Amino acid sequence: MDDQERLEKFLNTVRESVEFPLMILVGSWVEKPEEMSVSCKSVLMAYSFRDNVPGENQNFNLTDKLADKQTIDALLHAVEINDREKIEKEYDAVFEQMKPGELDACLIQMVVSYLLFQLIHLASEQDENVNQQEIFQFISENAFSQSYGRSSDEGLKRLLLDYGEYLAQLKGNQAKGILGRIENDLKENYRENLTLKDLGRKYYMNAAYLGQIFKKQYGESFKDYLNRIRIEKAVELLIHTDMKIYEVADAVGYKDMDYFINKFISLNGCTPAKFRKQAR
Repeated sequence: MDDQERLEKFLNTVRESVEFPLMILVGSWVEKPEEMSVSCKSVLMAYSFRDNVPGENQNFNLTDKLADKQTIDALLHAVEINDREKIEKEYDAVFEQMKPGELDACLIQMVVSYLLFQLIHLASEQDENVNQQEIFQFISENAFSQSYGRSSDEGLKRLLLDYGEYLAQLKGNQAKGILGRIENDLKENYRENLTLKDLGRKYYMNAAYLGQIFKKQYGESFKDYLNRIRIEKAVELLIHTDMKIYEVADAVGYKDMDYFINKFISLNGCTPAKFRKQAR
């Protein structure tokens, strides 16, 4: 059997065992287990439109229902110029063109895939050095990150609004002016659980873009930079105090002793205990 026949047989078998109506939503095809999240997201998007999924034995031509390219491109242009009002207007126009009661996962995936591909392209046009893989990861993590209710296309709309801000930052390099403040934050608050997402929210920056320009400015990733500061502080405590190793780890922001020791070894070539013994 092909996929369609196999899934229909599976669905019919299950339907014979229950008294309530069922439908099946199938995610997009992926090649590797680690890509399952991509398939899952297309299912979540389809599930958010479950009230509009066609009934049993309803067949239709997707090309008749797909929003026309001109409308979709108008939405992308609104994102490109960061016109929030227009983004919301054009977004609604795109999905209004899809006839109620005739929307399925395949159709949604076609529209969303085109949108996401073009978003990455827009970023590359603004900055040829932009890390496309990081942008794709940001989009993937944020496009459908929320639980879906009956009118749950808000997740994708919110992503497009945020992405408009991101493109504006790429154009003006606004983030570079605040890297000094972020560096001070790291040096003063290294004990805290600092993340790019938290700093992005604090400084109204896109986290993916902030990570890219941080690495470009300092020659290492945000996480590596933070680890280096923490280990430098740990070295000071090992030399100048009698704190136990686990106390030092906790004092510089590490809750996991094994992780602390591994990071210490990678930067200093020996364990904290051996380092203290040699230093004394």
